Amino acid sequence: LAPPTQAPPTLAFLRLIGGSERCRGVVYLELGSAPQVPVCSDSAGAQVCRWAGCGGLLSQRSGQAVGAGYTIHGDRTVHNQTACTTLEIECEADSGCKQLLVFKTLTGLLFVVVLVFLLVRFGPHIYRTVQKRLLGRRKREWIGPTESQSVSFYRTQAGLHPNSNTDQRLSYPGLERLTVNNSREPSSNRNSGYDSSN
Repeated sequence: LAPPTQAPPTLAFLRLIGGSERCRGVVYLELGSAPQVPVCSDSAGAQVCRWAGCGGLLSQRSGQAVGAGYTIHGDRTVHNQTACTTLEIECEADSGCKQLLVFKTLTGLLFVVVLVFLLVRFGPHIYRTVQKRLLGRRKREWIGPTESQSVSFYRTQAGLHPNSNTDQRLSYPGLERLTVNNSREPSSNRNSGYDSSN
């Protein structure tokens, strides 16, 4: 007679579902490509905690009755059961899980601090820049004639009276005063009086 052959090892996924933490909940086992099936309450709780990647066993109790399920033994073997009650388990969170939680918390806090710093440092400047651009666009929308139209208007006015000094003087009142002062009194007299007093 040939000796009985053992089945090749199968990849298994152990999940704890329904708990508030990763190492607490109802235990389900998924073997290979088969759908997940509950683990029975007569399983070795310490082995289940180790397989789940958690610390030691804190508590183990029976849940609700279900049809088929798996029983996990201490020697890492799994047996089918036709009727069992679900296993609700609570394991210690391992140190790696705690470190990961601390790391995520510190990373989140650091992100918030950097975001607040950037908003305080650059926020007002960005707000003013965006506001100026938006207001500038609104002003440009309601402006009258374009620059080229106003230039052509002044060119036509200058073309009608090419030698008119009165138009130039009226458009620049400061020049008109200088012109009047220069015509009444020579500039050399005005400057010579200033020089003689010193």
